[in-house]
Amino acid sequence: MADQTLDALNEVHGQAKPDDIGLGEWIWGALQGDFNAERTTGQIGFDMVVSLIPVVDTICDLRDLCANIRQYRVDPTNKVTLFFIATAQWSKARCVWCGCT
Repeated sequence: MADQTLDALNEVHGQAKPDDIGLGEWIWGALQGDFNAERTTGQIGFDMVVSLIPVVDTICDLRDLCANIRQYRVDPTNKVTLFFIATAQWSKARCVWCGCT
């Protein structure tokens, strides 16, 4: 009975729990932004907090824009990626015009 409970606790969404990764690897995965398609919720939150720093925000926006353009070039039929590219360009231009950044 205890073995079944342990096995159930070690399963996530019907799959085996992945091995833990080191702190440096976790931070690197977070800083990759949209280049890392398999970010965890914590990594996305960490990236969001880092992006609150004024100059770093612009760098992160450019990083994500490059990642989205790269993804669109790999699969031009992906309309979701195209939407992200168009939205990022429009919102960034609007913020620069209004002096938000």
